[in-house]
Amino acid sequence: MRKLLILTFLPLLLFSGCKSTLNLTENLPRVQFKGVRLSRFPADLSQNNLEIQLGLRFNYVNPFRTSLSIPTHQVDFRVNGAALPGSATQQSGFSIPAQSERLVTYLFTFDLDSAGSLGQQGLNLLGKDNVYEFATRFELDLLEYASEIFGLNVGELGADPGSPLSPYRRQLENYEIKLGFGDTLRLPAIPRILPASRPMKVQFLGQMESIDLSGVKNAMSPMVTLLDQGFAQMAQPDPFVQLLTDTVQIPLIGKTSIADYVVSLAAPLHPQASVHWQSLKSKMLPPANTPAMVHFLDQFVPGINGNAGTAWTNLQQAYQSLDDLPDEIEYPGPQTTGLVVEIPFIFENRNEFPVMPPQLFTHASLGSGQPIAFEASPTNASSPVSVPGGAKREMHVRLTLDWAALSNGFGGLFSGQNLQPNLVGETVLDMGYGPMPLKLDLNQLMLQTGNN
Repeated sequence: MRKLLILTFLPLLLFSGCKSTLNLTENLPRVQFKGVRLSRFPADLSQNNLEIQLGLRFNYVNPFRTSLSIPTHQVDFRVNGAALPGSATQQSGFSIPAQSERLVTYLFTFDLDSAGSLGQQGLNLLGKDNVYEFATRFELDLLEYASEIFGLNVGELGADPGSPLSPYRRQLENYEIKLGFGDTLRLPAIPRILPASRPMKVQFLGQMESIDLSGVKNAMSPMVTLLDQGFAQMAQPDPFVQLLTDTVQIPLIGKTSIADYVVSLAAPLHPQASVHWQSLKSKMLPPANTPAMVHFLDQFVPGINGNAGTAWTNLQQAYQSLDDLPDEIEYPGPQTTGLVVEIPFIFENRNEFPVMPPQLFTHASLGSGQPIAFEASPTNASSPVSVPGGAKREMHVRLTLDWAALSNGFGGLFSGQNLQPNLVGETVLDMGYGPMPLKLDLNQLMLQTGNN
């Protein structure tokens, strides 16, 4: 960071004849720079209402035996060469008690919300090292302190313009103080959290039980395949059905099937004869490529059970789910000790400077075990710790539940227990000024398990 500090005071030199020169600076008011203070970082970064207050601290020293008044004075504060909208343009006057000091802070607020005083200019400052410059000047009338400075009263101090002490009188009447300071201010941009391309992962800890499904699947497959994919039509229809349905030439009637001709003769006697024949024919001659089970359900079962079609669809879906399973599956058993849930995400550094991604390592300690552990860290531990400006880094959140550390194991999660674990861990946050670790060490917290 670049720093520039200017503290200028008008020196007073007293000539005693021609023999010596006396520097009286130590007998005059002094100002010392005491550093920079940053404050008002927001508690909730997700609201994008970042506000930072910069304080430049100067220590004013009054060497006199009476109080010293500092007048109201104009200040000039610029960021990247431009004035900061909404910032103070003057410092109110104040008084310094006799032979004492007073720490004065010049405050400047960066309201970085797009609707704040800086508007779009404030948003353009985010994620950068911004150069700021501060300057002010004012004059003091120190004539009344002449006796303390020179050991002379005001009347003796060059009242006559021709007096050799006259220049010192003018300097005391217009004693000038100039203050200036310049540095860079890093205004962090809020990182962006994006979904990762990898899926979330759930993994059991300890030994798993297994079951072999290949026998069940192999036994069911031939029959289900036959019902689902076996076609109802035959390569050659039944000879009698074919005799009734084939088109033939009937004298005086023309081309028609025997069945259709007989039905037309029966129509005067039974008006529904044609409808009944068509129903029977659809049962005897299913459409091409119709599965046997579908034809059976459509033509023969509706009168028996109207939900048969839905039941068959559900059976098909259940079998398909079974068929999609591996032949051998594992499931948690008595030797399974816990569960790990891992959620990956992408951390994007929107600053021009590198920052460390946020990290969290904490666990609940109960005796010699850790029933609950929580971690947020980079996925690849061997990658560089800091994230360069504008770069992205994959991270993950991992929750570990170890029920073996509970007194009753897995059953302890449901039986209901009142436990008192210790919470131990560390959180690391970097706002652009380096990692800031926060230790966690909380003893005898309350942990209640069970349904209530």
